[in-house]
Amino acid sequence: MCFETPTFHILTVSDKPKNGTILLQNLFIRINEQDISNFQDKGRIYYGKAWFNKRNKDNGFVIRFAKYLYKGKLKVRPSMFISNSLIENCNYKRFQRENLKKMIGKSPKDVYLFSKDGPYLSKTEEYINFKLEGMDYLEYRTQ
Repeated sequence: MCFETPTFHILTVSDKPKNGTILLQNLFIRINEQDISNFQDKGRIYYGKAWFNKRNKDNGFVIRFAKYLYKGKLKVRPSMFISNSLIENCNYKRFQRENLKKMIGKSPKDVYLFSKDGPYLSKTEEYINFKLEGMDYLEYRTQ
C-alpha cells in the first residue's frame, strides 16, 4: 500500500546491512558511472537524475537514470519498471496514472529509490535494473 507521505523502511531487522549500523552519508548512493560489483551492502537509497517513460502496450512506466552503471564490459543506464498494479494500489497523488503521464518527455527529475537488493543484471545480461517493491520506496523531485 502507498501512503500520502512517502516512508522508507530502511533499517528493519531483515533489511539491516551486514555490518550493523550504517552512517547516514553511506546510506545514499548517487548513480554515477560505478561498477555494480563494487556495491557491498544492498539496503541503500540510490539516486540521480532520471526520465519517466511510458512502456509499450500501456503496461506501466519505466524510470531510466541519466548516468550509467557498469557490470564488467556492459555500460548502460539503469532503469526500473512501475507496473500498472503498483500504480492502481497507490493512493499517493504523485503516482496516479495521470500525474505520471505528465512526467513523460519532460526534463529529467531527481529520483530516489530505496532498494533492498540494489541494482542487478537482467537475465539477458543486456540491462541493469532496480526492482521497485512498492511506490512508497520511490520519491522524485521536480525542482
